[in-house]
Amino acid sequence: MGFETIKYQVEFAEESIEELEEIYEYIFRKLRSSAVARQLLEKIQKRVFNLQYMPYLYREIEKTNRLDFKYHRIVVDNLIILYTIDEEYKKVLISHIFYGKKDYFENII
Repeated sequence: MGFETIKYQVEFAEESIEELEEIYEYIFRKLRSSAVARQLLEKIQKRVFNLQYMPYLYREIEKTNRLDFKYHRIVVDNLIILYTIDEEYKKVLISHIFYGKKDYFENII
């Protein structure tokens, strides 16, 4: 008797793609290093890939009455990745990717 592994579909919201592109461009321009920017993208990719099999791996943000969804938070270097889980459809939605010093909680409410 074995356990069946449930695989979740991971999707990026349009906003998160735009935010990631802005972060990449900032690193590329500021540090003038495509290698550093690529390394960061690889770290993000590894963490996000884990969500396919372990969507509850990362910490849930405390829900307030102003949020419609329970967000989970991944920290990658100076970045905060926020995502939600849709159990009914077995989907993970990467909602936002913020620079860690930005008040990300204000931006999702």
